[in-house]
Amino acid sequence: MPKLSTYGKGKEMIMHGRGVFLAFVLSLVSLGMAADDFVPTAPDFTKKGDFERIRVTTTQTLTGYAFKYWIGENYGREEIAILVGIDTPEHFPNEKAHREAERAGVDLSTSLDFGYVAMRFLSACTIVGTVLDIEIVKENGPVKFVYAYVVESDISDLPGKCLNELMIDEGMALAPRGGIYAHPRAFQYFQREANAKKNKTLFWGSIWRNLRRGPNKR
Repeated sequence: MPKLSTYGKGKEMIMHGRGVFLAFVLSLVSLGMAADDFVPTAPDFTKKGDFERIRVTTTQTLTGYAFKYWIGENYGREEIAILVGIDTPEHFPNEKAHREAERAGVDLSTSLDFGYVAMRFLSACTIVGTVLDIEIVKENGPVKFVYAYVVESDISDLPGKCLNELMIDEGMALAPRGGIYAHPRAFQYFQREANAKKNKTLFWGSIWRNLRRGPNKR
């Protein structure tokens, strides 16, 4: 059974070119690509305190911050989870992707490549059949804004980890301030982002070296 550190070495390949890295991530997992029209609109978060955990099973990764899961007995219904309090680059061209490229001072293609890295890393962590406990902070019909914790995974050292925190710690997600990104544990996430930036972890050592902060919009 592989460990999470196995994937860390592969992530660094992006520094040596798109082709090498894409070969790595394609061998990592065999999930289908995300739906290109998935662009969530998040409401403000107002609920505070602790949240009930619900056990779910993953079915598909959509972006570096969103995935689908089954909930209920006999795979009762499918819903979408958005990891609350984090943001990753998009891996398909849309308005948000253009803003991200401009703020990072890179061309759109480069920004999309990094979005693809984030999406494929999350897809390795949420490969079909992975069992998660989620805490729903806010919901909008079938779309849930959640903290997600790994319960069962093919990656031996992944169980027990919070995916929201992991994406920030691995240098693939920002912890944006306020607005649609507000959530009860925001300050902790700001501290994690500051630590990743200080250590120049992955994206902070490349695409986000000259990142300019902008309005918190998706």
